[in-house]
Amino acid sequence: MRKNTAYASLIPYLQHSSAYLAISLRSNDNDELERLSNPFVVVDDSSAIGRLLHARFVTDGASTIQELSLFVQRNQYHVAPNSLEPLTNRRIASLWQKAFDVYLSRSDSGLIRLSALTDDNGGLNTFSPLFFCKFRRLFFEPPCPRCGNPLTQCEDDGILDSAGLPSFSSSLHRYLYCEDCYKGGEGLFYVYDREMEDSQMVRDRWELINSFSSLLDNPANHEHLPCKACDKREECFGAKNKASSRISIFSFYPFHMLPFEAMNIHCTDFLALLSGASSEEIVSTLPPAHIRAAKVLDVQHNMEKHPPFFFDAEKQFLELLYLKLVFLRQLTDWIVTLPLEDLSPLSSFSIDSFWVNLPEPVDTLPYFWNFKLKPHGLIASSEGRSFPAHRALESKTDFLALAWFFVMLRNAKQDMEKVLEYLNSMFIDGAPLSTEAFLERIESSFSYKFGPQSIFWNPQEIEIPEHYKALWKSCMELGWRLTRARFDDTSRSGNVDYWIAEIEGLIKSVKKDLFASMPSTAGPIEVSKEDIVLDKQIGAVLTGIAAKWESELLESIRLPKQDLPQPTAPPEREAEEEYELPQQQDIPALEETIIVAPGATEPPPAHEVSPPVRDQAPAQEEIPETVIFSSPGSGPESTTETTPPSAEPKPYEPPSQQSQDKEFEKTLSLLDQELLDLVDETPAAKKEKPSTQPAHDEEEKLKQEEEIPETVIIKPDD
Repeated sequence: MRKNTAYASLIPYLQHSSAYLAISLRSNDNDELERLSNPFVVVDDSSAIGRLLHARFVTDGASTIQELSLFVQRNQYHVAPNSLEPLTNRRIASLWQKAFDVYLSRSDSGLIRLSALTDDNGGLNTFSPLFFCKFRRLFFEPPCPRCGNPLTQCEDDGILDSAGLPSFSSSLHRYLYCEDCYKGGEGLFYVYDREMEDSQMVRDRWELINSFSSLLDNPANHEHLPCKACDKREECFGAKNKASSRISIFSFYPFHMLPFEAMNIHCTDFLALLSGASSEEIVSTLPPAHIRAAKVLDVQHNMEKHPPFFFDAEKQFLELLYLKLVFLRQLTDWIVTLPLEDLSPLSSFSIDSFWVNLPEPVDTLPYFWNFKLKPHGLIASSEGRSFPAHRALESKTDFLALAWFFVMLRNAKQDMEKVLEYLNSMFIDGAPLSTEAFLERIESSFSYKFGPQSIFWNPQEIEIPEHYKALWKSCMELGWRLTRARFDDTSRSGNVDYWIAEIEGLIKSVKKDLFASMPSTAGPIEVSKEDIVLDKQIGAVLTGIAAKWESELLESIRLPKQDLPQPTAPPEREAEEEYELPQQQDIPALEETIIVAPGATEPPPAHEVSPPVRDQAPAQEEIPETVIFSSPGSGPESTTETTPPSAEPKPYEPPSQQSQDKEFEKTLSLLDQELLDLVDETPAAKKEKPSTQPAHDEEEKLKQEEEIPETVIIKPDD
């Protein structure tokens, strides 16, 4: 029976059950798989200490539940030796743990949490070595060829030293061995690739695979070696010797793994599409049948179904600049949290570890406006890129400076190598030019390389408004200040939070101009028949409400005399706000027009004046005469055409609903306009609608109505 080890096992997740983990293969044909040294679908291979593989959670009926990207520790690290600051196995393990803690702490990381990922103390688990039979499509953990017990990684520096092998703690060398056999004095060590200086006690991966034949006729029940019960074992370990071509290695050594939700597109491919590159241009730069090519084509297909941008060509530059700044802002947010300081022995940091998720658009948001940038794995490049002036990347601001110019200037006419060449020319004796000198140079000698047209994938000689050029200049200035950060003797130079504030300020400036009011150049908008029917239905409902309110108003005017309220108390309307009569001192000094019925000799006292009534006075047989009284100090006390005999005035009509009517008409008009806007306006127009002349005329009309002098109607004597 198999003994337990200190490692977790991935086998239970890979066994076919109601739902299981399926690691994607490059082909479904066994013969073709045998010809492939690596049968697994590699999503990204740029990291120095890990590779990203494609996988899926599937049902027992082979239906995909969720796509995954598995960041798996490498068998061989792509790291150059560094005697001054060596990278060791212990430091690698610490990097994995720190990265895991960061992803675990952020709900937006996309990390898939499996119970086997963590140990009892919450640390990141190590999984047992994993081999794969291409013929039977089975994963298994490699046993010791002598006893069949599990092979483990030798981390005892004393044992390694006695065998004449490099230590585990102070190097990147790793060895598998059988602890039980070694104690018996018959131990061997196994490595992925054997080096010339290795002792005779060391075997490589091919020798380990072929030595499994010693277990085939062993009476012990080695259930974890699938070859023992396979009817093709004679082909694999006999004369044909197909074992080395049929058995592939998922991970030769115990390994760390971080599973992530699969993303839509690689960040560099997204930036190219965003800048205007065609899917054909991007796919042509990728290896044949690479999964990144399929992802690019999927995004291109979605772009045809969902508009990717808000604005037309007039504001295309601003929109592109805004989205790229948002990209850099999201990148900076991740740079703050990831443990990049510990990666300094590696060749460089890498933007290639970042991926973009593009969820289905919601509401009216364009397809490219809801992207999320996320890293997969550890940001450690194997390409050996350096900072300008051939200096190594030493800080997060160094990485941000390179990423800044990569995002803004890389296009079809200049790749990042060209951009680095231009930046290197801005250094004199290893020190960067001042910010002022840099801006002066890019506006003269390098205007065609650092100009605003460079933001497009295919730069063209298009006219960029002067104000837009000022924003671009601020963008280039910020990028150069990031480049100079390590050379500036200030406390803020290495403070990423300071740069975040700078980026956000630039984003706000661009966004303000992007959504600034501008006349619409769009043609007439077609309204569907369904929307017209809906408008009519809404209009009918509002007309009914208006008719009901008008009926109630007329009914209140026809009340009997004895039911009329007294002038001293304002009338009440059911379910409506009470009308409050202003105090004498609050009445504005405006000229008042009072219509006095025949028989009245003077106007009523000020406190008895009713609120204005419009078009609702009862019909009279006699036309009342007009008397105009001016406010104190504003004119003659009265001007009278006819002075009727003095008579005591009758009680007044109830206060008019003119103010309520006016408010209702205004509300009705606004509501109707809002409802029409839901149909007629485009999303961009809704963001900020320019003022129009009709709105101005309506405002002037309301203002004039408010300035009309008050009119009071006094009923004649019975």
